[in-house]
Amino acid sequence: DKSDCTVCSPDFGAYGRAERTANLLSLPLIVLRKVRKGTDTSTIEIIGDIQEHVADRNIIIREDICGTGGTLVEAASCLREKGARKVYVLLSHLDLCKGNEEEMRRAKERIIQNEIEVIGTNTIPHNFTEDDKKHFDIVDIAPLIADIISVHSKGGSISRFFEDRLHQKPDLE
Repeated sequence: DKSDCTVCSPDFGAYGRAERTANLLSLPLIVLRKVRKGTDTSTIEIIGDIQEHVADRNIIIREDICGTGGTLVEAASCLREKGARKVYVLLSHLDLCKGNEEEMRRAKERIIQNEIEVIGTNTIPHNFTEDDKKHFDIVDIAPLIADIISVHSKGGSISRFFEDRLHQKPDLE
C-alpha cells in the first residue's frame, strides 16, 4: 500500500530523479536542504508540508549512489525527528566505500543501525550476509540490460524503449 508514502530528494542535486519517481508512483514529493551554521555544523531543513507528507508516513529517499551512508543517515534522522515511520532508500548504484572492506563494513553497519532499508541495483557487486539482506534488497538489472542490447541489435530506439517502460505504471496495489 503506497497511500502512506512520500518520495524525498535528499538534496537539490537529486531533485529531478526524485520528481520523476514521485510522478511515476503518483506520490507527494519533499526536498531536504542542508543549512550551514558556522563552519562545522549544519542542520537539515525539509521543504514541503511536514504534517501532511512526513509525519506518520513512510519515506522513500531517491538517490543515485551511496558510498558511506552518511547523507542517508542524516536524512533519515531528520525525517524521523519530524515523525516519519520507515525510511527506504531507492538507489541506482550501491557503491559502499569503493571496495575498502573496513569502510564497507562500517557503511553497512551505519545503515542497518539507523534502520534504513535500501533497495538498489547490482551494477556494483557486493557480498551480503543473510543479516545484511534484511536491510539491502538488490535488484538484478541483467534482464533490463539484455532487453536494451536486444533493442539496439535490432536497430530499435533505446530512448523509445525507456519512454515506453516509464509510461507503464507499476502494479503496487
